[in-house]
Amino acid sequence: MRLRVLLAALLLVAPCCGGGAPPPRARDTPGTIAAPPRSTHAIVEVIEDQGVLRSARTLETWTLGADRALARVLRPAHARRQSFLEIGDRAWGYSPAFGLVERADMDDRSLEVARLIAGRLTGIETDARHLGPARRATLRGVPCLAWHLSGTDLFAASDGRVLELRQSEAGRETRRVTFSSYRAPAHARPLASRIEIVEPKARVTVTVHAIEVDVALDERMFAVAWLGR
Repeated sequence: MRLRVLLAALLLVAPCCGGGAPPPRARDTPGTIAAPPRSTHAIVEVIEDQGVLRSARTLETWTLGADRALARVLRPAHARRQSFLEIGDRAWGYSPAFGLVERADMDDRSLEVARLIAGRLTGIETDARHLGPARRATLRGVPCLAWHLSGTDLFAASDGRVLELRQSEAGRETRRVTFSSYRAPAHARPLASRIEIVEPKARVTVTVHAIEVDVALDERMFAVAWLGR
């Protein structure tokens, strides 16, 4: 949850990172805090490399409001219709092999991907305003603004095409999430077409093949009874 709140702060502060003005304080720029999409629908490819193990999946994902996410496997064939649902702080998974629905981990990779694509989270305004003053830095050779908060560094490139979040413990980096090749939909909220997650024992690449935002969704989709349909 902490990762998601901090990520949201980064996504929403990023549009102010340009020009030669002094680094702004997040709390002084409330106009840059955009409302998250009401809903998203996306088709993505997820490649996860854990050294000797490598997996590739194609997912269809949906999010609705601030607390619902749904992810369904399209490929590979043996996992087709495997699905995961998040409602608030609870999650469930459906296994087509056994026809069973069971409680799942909130940190399931499929649900994480759905959330990262949407960038939709709660507590955004409060956390963004408590980031404090930014410092100037560079991200992949591009000028950017950076914040540090409780072991997490947030970077927003001034060209708006790269955002990065780095988490560390005891001075050692434990997680890095990079969003690149941003596309700006009609409501001016930046969304990534490529996401990279780097952890000590895994590297995940997410490629967004198609995405719709603020699309009309049937709320009944986000129910345990609909998993596996």
